[in-house]
Amino acid sequence: MENLVIMQQICKFSCKNVLFKRALLIMTAWSLCVFLVGTVLPGIFKISGLNENIDFFQLFFHNSLISLFLFFGVFSYGIVSFLVSGINFLFFGMQIRAAVDKYSFLVVAKRIFSHAIFEVPSIIISSSFGLILLLHFFNYRQSVDWHRFFKNSFFIFTVVAFLNLAAALVETFVSSRWSL
Repeated sequence: MENLVIMQQICKFSCKNVLFKRALLIMTAWSLCVFLVGTVLPGIFKISGLNENIDFFQLFFHNSLISLFLFFGVFSYGIVSFLVSGINFLFFGMQIRAAVDKYSFLVVAKRIFSHAIFEVPSIIISSSFGLILLLHFFNYRQSVDWHRFFKNSFFIFTVVAFLNLAAALVETFVSSRWSL
């Protein structure tokens, strides 16, 4: 029942916030393009084996730190969020390419997909929030309603924290248990 309430609040927020929808669209397209470029580039990564000893707290801290960094990119009018998410997805594409070259697509997909369905939206949502002030400036050219801004930022960061929690749990207890 609580999940239904959370999903209704997410839908309510995204339906009312046109700028956030635009930011999501922009960052999703950007991330996908940069990821695809990363899969085409010859990798600089040498995959020696996928880490079997993954600590939940280390993963959660790492994912949350990246999300927080992307989230606070809003104060650079999205420049930091745009660059950091681009670099992140470029390296992710290069790592996927190197792992697929060493193992196979199915092995890598089995290992990564289960937690990537939580981790990738977390990164995209965080970086999308980074574009909000820039899009607000270009669309409205008026001052920001800071009360609404901080209320929305708290809601978005809560959703991102739950996504990071789910990604860390799945990566620690499900993805890392599948052998190569």
